[in-house]
Amino acid sequence: MNAIDRLSDSGSALVHQARRTLSATSSHLPQWLEAGAVMSVAKTGTRAATTLVRRNPGVAIAIGVVGVGVLAYRFFRRRADAAQTQAPRAAISGKVSRNKAEADAGDGAAAPTRKRAAAKRARKTGTTGGRAEKPQE
Repeated sequence: MNAIDRLSDSGSALVHQARRTLSATSSHLPQWLEAGAVMSVAKTGTRAATTLVRRNPGVAIAIGVVGVGVLAYRFFRRRADAAQTQAPRAAISGKVSRNKAEADAGDGAAAPTRKRAAAKRARKTGTTGGRAEKPQE
């Protein structure tokens, strides 16, 4: 019975030591679990990507070209935005004036009609554009 007691005591001591170790690191345990899950997902994703590239090399090349295009677009947009924020454009100073016809139209008078385009179409096609012709006297 002496050997069985020793095994029981050493097993009990091992359980207590594991319990103390886990209680000391229990504050970090969720972080370790999250890191392990992230590593597992990264490993699985890498394996899937490798299989895809081996089976479809054309897809890998297309994805690479699109990736380079997106990076170049972001680079040029960022550079353009930085240039615009560093040197803002000066305001254009000028004088505003209204056209006489627009000013008259704003007063309630009828705006001048555009007969030129209709007359040009009529000469070109020989029609009056759906309007009745004036009787010639």
